Amino acid sequence: MRYTLLISGVLFLLMGCGKIEVHSVGPIDIGNDYWNDIAVRGNDILVTNYDGVEGPGNRIFLYQLDSTGTIQDSVDLSMNGQGYISMAGDQGHLYLVGQTFGNRFRVSFGGNVEAMSNSEPELNGWEQGGIAYDSIDDSLHVLLWKSTDSGHIRMYSIDRETMGLQGYREIDFPGGYDYFAMTFEPNPFFPTFYILCRHEDEGDAILLLRYYPSTGLVSTVGLFSEDFCGIAYRDGQLIASTPDRRIVILNPMGSDAAP
Repeated sequence: MRYTLLISGVLFLLMGCGKIEVHSVGPIDIGNDYWNDIAVRGNDILVTNYDGVEGPGNRIFLYQLDSTGTIQDSVDLSMNGQGYISMAGDQGHLYLVGQTFGNRFRVSFGGNVEAMSNSEPELNGWEQGGIAYDSIDDSLHVLLWKSTDSGHIRMYSIDRETMGLQGYREIDFPGGYDYFAMTFEPNPFFPTFYILCRHEDEGDAILLLRYYPSTGLVSTVGLFSEDFCGIAYRDGQLIASTPDRRIVILNPMGSDAAP
């Protein structure tokens, strides 16, 4: 059964990427690149910009938003050419995945890159997507899916010191591809990963999936006609970012059922 999802309303209307007036450290002009994935740190929401590579030099920045959605600060991540970036965070660092080249980065909250790794050679034929931090097991995970069989997915553990890949779990989900964003709900009874991907048979439609690592079950929560760039879990709610720089609450009907 396909669930529908309600976008319960605009949580924040974000300011444009123009002049940043509070404690600015740059950028300032990133062209028309839309928001990427989002992460939550305390009361702040962190977001990067899609890197369309309009020119040389540093093109990717980390933005800090307050609880009203106002841009408070930005940090130059000294990157270019990473394309879409997935993001997750724990108590001390941010972890970024650049999809274009399969790079993985550990970054301080001040924007300093402290570690980097790349998809290992034996993973040729796999594409890299969403990343999420499991706060219950204190572990970091990234999704890879097979280029020739996009319904075949692996969730790899990541060594946070080296950002190298470790062991993985197999996930099978027919009908999806480009598993580009992921977040974790620390439900003490049913820890849950939520995944955003695209639907093979519905044009540019976005699927929201639910994956229970304790049982290995994956299911469809809902199907969106609106494009979303990123997802995060905040104060008991799922929030998503949009290409036009809004952050909205996702209110999935029927999504509270236990596996």
